Amino acid sequence: MPSSWKRSAAQIALALTLTGCALTTTATDVSCVAFQIIKPSRSDVLTAGTERQIAEHNAAWEALCR
Repeated sequence: MPSSWKRSAAQIALALTLTGCALTTTATDVSCVAFQIIKPSRSDVLTAGTERQIAEHNAAWEALCR
């Protein structure tokens, strides 16, 4: 009888240990909220380099967040 009790206790302890690993968490991706498309105003004076950087930034947003 003591042997079966120890075996049952070991099985219960193992089951409790394994269920602790089964917990899942949900992560919320907020990068597309913080990472927005850049929309310069009509009054902004942009250099060619700035226009290129804005176009690259917006293309990255389109690829990642749409």
